[in-house]
Amino acid sequence: MLPSEEGPLVVVLGGSACGVVPPPVEPVLPVSLVQPRARNSISVARSMVDLLLPVLTARVTTDVQRIPVVALWGVGGVCLVLGQALCRLVPLALEPFDAGMSSFQLVAYVGFAILMGYSEGYRGFQRSFAPRVVARAWGLVSAPLRYRLLAPVVCMGLVYGTRHRLITSWVFLVGIVCLVILVRILSQPWRGIVDGGVVVGLSWGLVAVLGFTMSAWRGRPLADPEFPVR
Repeated sequence: MLPSEEGPLVVVLGGSACGVVPPPVEPVLPVSLVQPRARNSISVARSMVDLLLPVLTARVTTDVQRIPVVALWGVGGVCLVLGQALCRLVPLALEPFDAGMSSFQLVAYVGFAILMGYSEGYRGFQRSFAPRVVARAWGLVSAPLRYRLLAPVVCMGLVYGTRHRLITSWVFLVGIVCLVILVRILSQPWRGIVDGGVVVGLSWGLVAVLGFTMSAWRGRPLADPEFPVR
């Protein structure tokens, strides 16, 4: 048996070649087994992105609408008014805690805050004021120019509305002014107790306005803006 320099081994018996024995062949592994697992994970992630990207793109283009500039002006003005009121009332609402309160006054503070959160925050702002503000803000797109310039005032229902809406909004505004005057007469901690409840209601209202604005931005149905019939 003589090995050849290249090729298979040759078996020689009695001076003649009797047979050929091929050399051992090394097994070849599939390419998928040689690649590292990290590369497979990246491929799976890319395939998932390629699958979900058209769905996400379609959702954004169909559900999300561009916010009109006049709507931003109206909603932003209302939020600015609420924010200024909160900045003015929060220090007054915290004064009773610095001065100290009795157990009865502490219970009155918490109880009045819960009452204002439900009556002013939930029923007043979330159920009525906030959705109407956003609806009027979006409806100002087709309103006359003078009302678009006064968008925050229009969104609060003080101008450019039905007779019922104008009367209700102005009576509500006069009531707030009278309440503010009466509260200033009170001494601490009772003034702080009232201010604490008002802070809870205004905070609820500010969050509600922002929440309904996001809903309108996503194309959800709006409430009745109660504009006058032209």
